[in-house]
Amino acid sequence: MKEISVTCDCELCMEDRMNALIEEIVEQQTKSSGGPSSYYDMPFSEWVTTNDMMEYLAEHKWGKYGIHLKDIFKGICRWGDKSGTTVTYDTKKVIYYGCRILRMLVGAEGVREYLTELLNDRQFK
Repeated sequence: MKEISVTCDCELCMEDRMNALIEEIVEQQTKSSGGPSSYYDMPFSEWVTTNDMMEYLAEHKWGKYGIHLKDIFKGICRWGDKSGTTVTYDTKKVIYYGCRILRMLVGAEGVREYLTELLNDRQFK
């Protein structure tokens, strides 16, 4: 993180410094070179099961979306290995819970618009 020089303690200068800091943090969060990134740094050695990982992610990253992301994660982890299920079942589960998250973000109408757009794409006709 770059050093921000402090020349004045007035409210305007403090606000400028805070805005510069926020801008830098946002830039770091979205910047990716395609190689290693800090958002992949997690306490893998502390986890015994995928449940440990999901609990960590729910608390530190997923937040309110954890209720659905855990089901997506479970479907991907078992990928057809659960007795009585298939890869098709797990794929549908991932899509369903992905739609539930999208609904939380853009509402039911936004999900319907997205799915319609997707179905109208030439690769799905």
